[in-house]
Amino acid sequence: MMQINAETYKEYVKRLLDLDYTKLGEGGFGTVFQHPCFDNVAVKVVKQDRAYRKFASFCIENPHNPWLPRIASVKSIKLDDANLAYVVFMEKLQPVTPAYVAQLKQAMQSKYGLRLWSDTQWFNRASWRAIAMHKDTPPDFAELAAYFATNLNNVDLVPSNFMRRGNQLVFNDPMAG
Repeated sequence: MMQINAETYKEYVKRLLDLDYTKLGEGGFGTVFQHPCFDNVAVKVVKQDRAYRKFASFCIENPHNPWLPRIASVKSIKLDDANLAYVVFMEKLQPVTPAYVAQLKQAMQSKYGLRLWSDTQWFNRASWRAIAMHKDTPPDFAELAAYFATNLNNVDLVPSNFMRRGNQLVFNDPMAG
């Protein structure tokens, strides 16, 4: 039987670089590029991350939530070394500083009177539910807090998983797993 091989993840990333995509960042599950023709578009190549794929679907279903990145599409790709791989076309966002994220975490802890749980998950499931139901929580953020409460085992809130759209904080990659 004839077998047609696809590329490996590393080969796919190299091909994008050869096609004039500029690497913007890299994490444990993916690499983000600047699209060569559209300066407002980022292209994220992801492997083996079901939690982010689920989050990307949540973003597509909630396109007007300012706390979420604007994702145009998610396309599956075939890679030899990853049985789950896909490419995400999304808005290009600007970075935030780790100090800004630390201030946000402390402000949320203080505002909602919650005890921090871990460096990456911040609060426990009950705390995220309390944030979602708090009378002063903006509706769009309440929706995101409820999502975190439901998917807590995959929440990954490290500073590199935040970006900004102008002055708006965006949870660009808050899930892993």
